Amino acid sequence: MSFQKKQRISHTDSRPKCSKLVMREAKVAYLKEQNTPEARAALKKMNDKVYRGSRSNLKEWFAPTGKKLTAK
Repeated sequence: MSFQKKQRISHTDSRPKCSKLVMREAKVAYLKEQNTPEARAALKKMNDKVYRGSRSNLKEWFAPTGKKLTAK
């Protein structure tokens, strides 16, 4: 009884077949198409919009951690 052969379990590969960039672009297009408050919040969280000017999210693109270390 304890030495019986175990049943083999076949697993299907459920990972997406396309690249992450393609999936992200498809998600962005879908959310822009929806144009609901939830979709706009999700787009903002994904940081897909680029704000230029006073409310810019590009102010410290060169130092994302805020440390601003430069070579001496």
